[in-house]
Amino acid sequence: MITLLDNTVMSNFAVVKQPLLLKIAFGETLATPEQAFHELQVGIRVGKLPDLDWQWLPVWPLQPGEMSSYQRFLHTLNAGEAACLAMAMNRRCRVLTDDRDARELARNLQIPLSGTLGVLVR
Repeated sequence: MITLLDNTVMSNFAVVKQPLLLKIAFGETLATPEQAFHELQVGIRVGKLPDLDWQWLPVWPLQPGEMSSYQRFLHTLNAGEAACLAMAMNRRCRVLTDDRDARELARNLQIPLSGTLGVLVR
């Protein structure tokens, strides 16, 4: 199963300079939406996150069929979380997020999810 990574979890591993722990835990089954990766890049540009090597992480665009869900989710979520959930619904993926609102919506939509602690346990 593909696992989609949002900015909350990426940021946690960036802060401790250990993004490769995500790759170790999930290998080739990990990806992130463009919107979540953009949020990470903003954090780097404003100096809140270190500039680390994320080249190993596939960054996916939303597909046309995911746009309506994405737009609906934007009413309550940031762009990265909204994109993760829209993709997960359409592509039957797991989501890694620490965002409380995104986790609640994922549960309601029956999308498999985990977060930073789940990555560390794995």
